[in-house]
Amino acid sequence: SASVLYQFQRLMSYLRGSEKRSYNPRSFCNSFPDLGNAENNLDVPTDVYTQHDATEFVTKLFEMLKGPLIGTKYADKLFDMFNIQMFDEKTATTSNGEKKQSFTDADPLQILRLDIKGHTNIVRALDENFRGTEVTFRWDGDTESIATMKRPTIKKLPNTLIIALNRFETDYSQEPAVPRKINDKVAFPHELNMNPYTVHGREKAEEEKRLRKEQAA
Repeated sequence: SASVLYQFQRLMSYLRGSEKRSYNPRSFCNSFPDLGNAENNLDVPTDVYTQHDATEFVTKLFEMLKGPLIGTKYADKLFDMFNIQMFDEKTATTSNGEKKQSFTDADPLQILRLDIKGHTNIVRALDENFRGTEVTFRWDGDTESIATMKRPTIKKLPNTLIIALNRFETDYSQEPAVPRKINDKVAFPHELNMNPYTVHGREKAEEEKRLRKEQAA
């Protein structure tokens, strides 16, 4: 783990400070254990010619980087750079028109995972991910359950946002079932607006919707 930390620092230092147009990550790959090795033998370096899940790689990298930092002031700072602070949001409207809303802190995420099956661009995948689902929920003080929209909402974005596209699904048509990769093209903009999925962005959208409704009346 200490070697991985050093090689990762070296890689980032070159990317930030070197005038070279590229950096050869061979030494980093040699320090990082191959994810395809069931025994997780540290003597087996990463095989760059074998494809693995990117989310699995990032999760393992975070684990190996944090290990040598435990007990130091940098242990939590590593994740603070990537933590996505989330809310579980619930909204509902009662039969008499009263609006109900609640926000519950959810576990922070280091990686925002998006299902991309059926989507041609990342914005549509984000819209689907943050749309939420309708559930039946009984609010505090009520005697009956009502239809409630439950959806994830971003409380605070990190300085560096990691988005992983879920490109693997299970093919149950084969026996035994096998993983199948989705190779469809998914486009993304040069500038990604995440504000519509945040608390502030959604409050602004609701206010604009209310104003348009008043103007149309």
